[in-house]
Amino acid sequence: MKRLGIIFCGGCNPQYDRGALAANTVSGLDVECEVVYNTTDCDCILYLSGCSSNCAYKYNICDKPSVVVAGLKVDRQTVTAEQMPDLIKAKLNK
Repeated sequence: MKRLGIIFCGGCNPQYDRGALAANTVSGLDVECEVVYNTTDCDCILYLSGCSSNCAYKYNICDKPSVVVAGLKVDRQTVTAEQMPDLIKAKLNK
């Protein structure tokens, strides 16, 4: 079974609900996976940062396959809040 690591930033942006985005993303994955939090001991990583400082990634850089969310950017691509969950799921389902 695939292990998905979700790494959160420190949460300086209270308007950004990282927990809800993580839950929404995990519930819509096509592949069955075990979710682990704030660890790089996994097969792929979802970095969730609420702003462009991108602390989740900046302080936990790893060479494993990953999707990096920083504010309203997914892998450096600007998206709307509505587009974000589906784009993240599509990238993780590959």
